[in-house]
Formats: sequence, C-alpha cells, structure tokens
Amino acid sequence: MKDSHGSYDNSRYLCLKTGVLGSMRTSRRALIHLLLLLCGCLLLRRWSKRRTSLNQERMAAKLAWSSRPSRRKIDLNRATAMELASLPGIGSGLAGRIIAYRRWIGPFHEADDILLVPGMSERKLARIRDILIATTP
Repeated sequence: MKDSHGSYDNSRYLCLKTGVLGSMRTSRRALIHLLLLLCGCLLLRRWSKRRTSLNQERMAAKLAWSSRPSRRKIDLNRATAMELASLPGIGSGLAGRIIAYRRWIGPFHEADDILLVPGMSERKLARIRDILIATTP
C-alpha cells in the first residue's frame, strides 16, 4: 500500500510481523515458565513426602517410647540419634548435637554433663533425668 508520498507503508506489515513474533516469544516464555513451575511443584511434593515420612518415623518412635509400661534407661554414651530423638523435648537437631559432642569432646561422665551440649536446658534435663545414665564405654 502506498502512502501520500508514493512510498510503500511497511509499518503495518512490520507491526503484524513483530506482533506474531512477539506472541510466539511470549508463548514460548509462558511454556518455559509453566514447565519450571511444574518441575518446582514436583520437587516440592517429593520434598514434602520425604519430610512427612521422617516426621511420621519420629512420631512413631515417640509413641512407642511413651506407650512402654516401663521405661528403660538410655545410656548417653551408647544411644543412637533415633533413641535420643525419641526422648521428650529432644528433637533430631539436639540429638545430633549430643552425638557430635560425644564424638568430639568425649564420653559423658554423668547424666548432668548433657547440659554442656548447646541447646540443652535444665528444664529439658529435668523431664528426662530419671531416664538417662552415663556409663563409661
């Protein structure tokens, strides 16, 4: 189509062309964003299932511990992280710190030595003092 000066008006053609290309780019970006969102959702779902199963294991261990008619003593120098985490007030993080303390500093000489572990308080110890023992390895 010629304009008033006698030259062809390519602006309309260019707008149509860039509009089509722009929409193709936009749809490609939207598809990439959609795929990334889908991957993120799948990863989040897998992570939440893993976390749920770990929480269920911890809860089962605590339930098994609390439902026992007679509580057995837990040796601080031989207990596993799962045994320590099943104690009331002791989570997996504190259980890991207790084992790390035992590994790097040395064995506990008495149950009250657990207060030297970061995160352990008098209040927590009071709840489990009658359950804990510390024998020399």
